[in-house]
Amino acid sequence: MKKLKAFTLIELIVVLILSGLVVCSAGVLYYYAQRNFQIYKSSNELLLNTAKLKMLLDNDFFRSKIIEKSGDEVMFINDSNIVKIIFNGSNIIRIQNEVSDNLPYRQSNVEFFMNSNEVKTDGLIDEMILTISLNDSTIKYHFLKEYDAVQLMHKNRIGNI
Repeated sequence: MKKLKAFTLIELIVVLILSGLVVCSAGVLYYYAQRNFQIYKSSNELLLNTAKLKMLLDNDFFRSKIIEKSGDEVMFINDSNIVKIIFNGSNIIRIQNEVSDNLPYRQSNVEFFMNSNEVKTDGLIDEMILTISLNDSTIKYHFLKEYDAVQLMHKNRIGNI
């Protein structure tokens, strides 16, 4: 009688156990990789949105002719439009041409200045320091508008009428 070459039952069980361990460890590694990717993605989205906020405010300061503070609002007045930013504590709302952006940043402090003097009442400003809270850290942004004499004289003339 001819003997068939085959695996024994013990050898098959050992192979099944080893392959099961490999599959389980691959599943655990996949879970940790997926979780780390989600953390990475959320932190990058947060950083991307803060960069977007800074870019928008930089553009608003640069393009505006006059910047006025009115309560918790800042208005960036230009020839073609008015951009309004509202600071309400839990988020920052930016309104331009009837389009509203709700930026979910908790600002811990907003300071307004005119000619390096802090502005507590409503009026013209040329500098803003915005401190926002992100998770466990804070980011401080500094924005500065340099007015020319014509803009200041025009604003004073309109204000006196």
